[in-house]
Amino acid sequence: MAAPGAATTATSAAILKTKYTQPKVYWLAYKNNPTLANIRKDETFDGDSKVISIQTEVPQGGGASIALAQTNAAPSIYKKFILLRVSDFGVARVTGEALKAAEKNSGALLNLWQREMDGIIHTVKRSAAIHMQRAGTGSRGQISSGSNVASTTITLALTSDITNFAVGLTLQASATDGGALRSAGATIVVTGINRTTGTLTAAGNWSAAIAAIAALDFLVRNGDGAAGSTNLMITGRGGWIPAADPSATLFFNLDRTSDITRLSGCRLNAAGMPMQEALQEATAQVQVEGADNDLVAYMHPRDRANFAKELGSKVQYTRVEAKVKGSEARIGFSAIKLETDSASVTIMADLNVQRGTVFLGDPETETLETLGPAPQILDFDSNEFLRVTNDDSYEVRVGYYGNYSNAAPAFWNNISNFGL
Repeated sequence: MAAPGAATTATSAAILKTKYTQPKVYWLAYKNNPTLANIRKDETFDGDSKVISIQTEVPQGGGASIALAQTNAAPSIYKKFILLRVSDFGVARVTGEALKAAEKNSGALLNLWQREMDGIIHTVKRSAAIHMQRAGTGSRGQISSGSNVASTTITLALTSDITNFAVGLTLQASATDGGALRSAGATIVVTGINRTTGTLTAAGNWSAAIAAIAALDFLVRNGDGAAGSTNLMITGRGGWIPAADPSATLFFNLDRTSDITRLSGCRLNAAGMPMQEALQEATAQVQVEGADNDLVAYMHPRDRANFAKELGSKVQYTRVEAKVKGSEARIGFSAIKLETDSASVTIMADLNVQRGTVFLGDPETETLETLGPAPQILDFDSNEFLRVTNDDSYEVRVGYYGNYSNAAPAFWNNISNFGL
């Protein structure tokens, strides 16, 4: 306790300097998105739509005699997906005063405009990376069965889905994945996150903001939900290679029930199976269907860690590099190499894959089809940033136009309940 009449830090606050000695402001974000980095990219998706053609059968005219072969004649079967683009945008704003105040090193620790622009590009990349593993419905996670929606905090059914959420994110809810939005699309804003326990907190009760919300509802970013109709987000691996056999509902204008495996991939329920055994079985399934290249398997980092523990001293690590477009730089990712009887499988960790799920297949068959780079700064009028007409603010807009395609779904396997 200070002696009576002594000057203290409280009484001297007006003259004391605020010191910033840290060398940098660290960017605490999920930067590694291996699928997005490694997938083949085609930036020429112009026009109205793109046809992805598949041959599911060869001619069937065969028999013990020419006459029988003629009688049994049947042509090859060709199918086509009609791929449509979706749009995904990001906007960042900075006031003019903040821009000027942070313009020089003497006034700020970093270039505010550059940091905000880099940040919104990252947000759009993260959106694409998330939905590359999902079905296109916009869902980012599901509320757990034990959550009390009449409170400020709910828990996700899968804790690993917490990486799809952020403080400040505006959410809507639906009773089913891709179904109609609850309470006419009412919204709620995330004000707090516990990334260890998988909880999301709002300023008020969840049911006060979205009256009809319930446990087991699906959460989507405001405006991203399919709402029972057309997908608005990228239709990724979870849509092309679903965990369950698809229905006759058209998928990019094609009924896949005529040949479920060749048109929607393989699937394996690995519940109770050792992880190595599950990967070997899944590899054999896609090889039966004709996959003959080296394969890749994408799984959640914690699932891959458990797989490495299962292998023990037999684990073999390797390095996968993805080239950065327009640069000599490369992004490196650690991987595990698994040798099976007839194929080599590179096992990648991708935090956007849900825990307990593995997508295993031939990487040569999948493409990110876009109209120009994804993402790109939307400066078609040569203006990198725009002045907000009715405010002292400046805005940068980024986004992409495109979708995911798979030219041979049968060469891929959706492994569910992996490690469970």
